[in-house]
Amino acid sequence: MTPPLTLNPLSIRSIADLPLELKRSKLPCLSGTELIKLLKADDWQEGRYATHGRTMTKRFGERTRVTFIPPKRGSLPEGTLMAILSDKQTGLGKNGLLELIDKFS
Repeated sequence: MTPPLTLNPLSIRSIADLPLELKRSKLPCLSGTELIKLLKADDWQEGRYATHGRTMTKRFGERTRVTFIPPKRGSLPEGTLMAILSDKQTGLGKNGLLELIDKFS
């Protein structure tokens, strides 16, 4: 098994700059701290910090979305990242994450 590719999301200029392996993969490898930086750039507010991670909130009209992100320095497991990107938490999905990487890099 090959090790997962890691990248600095702020060094990617566009989705076209992603390696072919990442374009075909399910999700790019991100650490919790990299994901927090991307969400903060997208106007998410940092909430309380606990031993297990940081809460992030953002208002969408009358609805407030809340998610909890573990501050891991290594890459987040794919299931954890998918749960954070799901409709129940951030609502971004894979394409939304790639757009954030493209927009804020």
